[in-house]
Amino acid sequence: MFGTTNCKNCGEFFKEDKIRNSLLSNYKPIECDNCGTTHYVSKLSRGVYALSVAIPIVLTGIFDFVGLVLGVSILILLYILSPYLMWFK
Repeated sequence: MFGTTNCKNCGEFFKEDKIRNSLLSNYKPIECDNCGTTHYVSKLSRGVYALSVAIPIVLTGIFDFVGLVLGVSILILLYILSPYLMWFK
């Protein structure tokens, strides 16, 4: 249902840096290093990640310093965990 973080064709897992680069370059498709199959970020994954990024942005606007620190902390955590939040088809 959600997709996977490994290649459907050969089972090779994608490197975390490759997934983060896909995220930072507007959900660029990932190509498997082993077999060359192209995988795309699922629409559900894009929505979940967009909502999870929107929450810290709202927090920084509502609260003063505490919201800013909390919002930035959540954004950093999301970036670190992004390979586990992204699903590919």
